Amino acid sequence: MLDTPHFQFRQEGNIQNIIWKKAIINTVFNSVCPLLETDNGIFYREPTALEFARKLIQPCISIAGKAGVYLTLQEVETDLVTISSASDGQQISTLQDISRGKQTEIDTLNFEIARLAGEFQMPAEAKDILLLGELIKIKEKINLKNS
Repeated sequence: MLDTPHFQFRQEGNIQNIIWKKAIINTVFNSVCPLLETDNGIFYREPTALEFARKLIQPCISIAGKAGVYLTLQEVETDLVTISSASDGQQISTLQDISRGKQTEIDTLNFEIARLAGEFQMPAEAKDILLLGELIKIKEKINLKNS
């Protein structure tokens, strides 16, 4: 009943791949865009930002693999750039939350992926993901105090 031409529902055989891909892409957007204070189109427009995104995607893919979900850098990057292009000029929710002095969802992204990396004994893979999450938390805390 909710299925429409513009918002379609379908059964998905491998939902874990979609969940992980979405989580990885959200981790990239919600880490990089707020720290650069820029919109979602940055990965579509700026090659150096896309190169940085690859450095976040790769360890996330390794962690997903330990969880039994196998993704490639190319498939995640393709979706990242497609979303970046389609949402060029729009601000990611984490940047909006920080700007409004609200809490962000970074705990369910970077910190959860880092936690899973710890469970899988993959601290090196979690290092940059965790560092960016901590920077977002600092920004969040500063703006919470100032609001």
